[in-house]
Amino acid sequence: MAWNPDQYHKFRAAREQPALDLQAMIPDLPYRRVADLGCGTGEQTLALAQRFPGAAVMGIDASAEMLAQAQAHTAAHLSFRQSDLRELDGTYDLLYSNAALQWLPDHPALLAGLWERLNPGGVLAVQVPANHDHVSHRLITETADEFTARVGRLHPFRAGAWGHTCPDARSLRRDSRRPGGKRAGSDQPGLPHRAKRS
Repeated sequence: MAWNPDQYHKFRAAREQPALDLQAMIPDLPYRRVADLGCGTGEQTLALAQRFPGAAVMGIDASAEMLAQAQAHTAAHLSFRQSDLRELDGTYDLLYSNAALQWLPDHPALLAGLWERLNPGGVLAVQVPANHDHVSHRLITETADEFTARVGRLHPFRAGAWGHTCPDARSLRRDSRRPGGKRAGSDQPGLPHRAKRS
């Protein structure tokens, strides 16, 4: 999927507050290597570089269109790289990701892989939107349910029709929850966690 940076920036203020909240929870430590996973157009990556001037800060994103705008942000210790987040290499003192990991599959394996990339005492600071109960998502689910009730399970995006699958809204909502109906994740979304490995 191609990202449109201009469309992305139309809602900058709404998206920026959770990122600022997450950054405020990051402890002040002497980080040497920092990665912003899913950096988009790089505003938060630049903020990390300004907050931690002793660190080499790298913004990583899969979208060439977003990174083209990110390149406008410059600092001596700031860089950007196009890459799939699941192919992260090297080790880091701080891994930061705001509203990006929800686009990737298999979160248990993804988080385990990120944890392995942390240096001992490193910080994993992640925020993933949990808005499945938002009115817009409920309306999508209700519409999908009405559609299914009228025409059955036939779906223009069924497996193989376009080379991929597109699950219905009800399964997306169900898959986003733990057994017992609780949302996946911490009771304090975005709370950074420190690696306690020696």
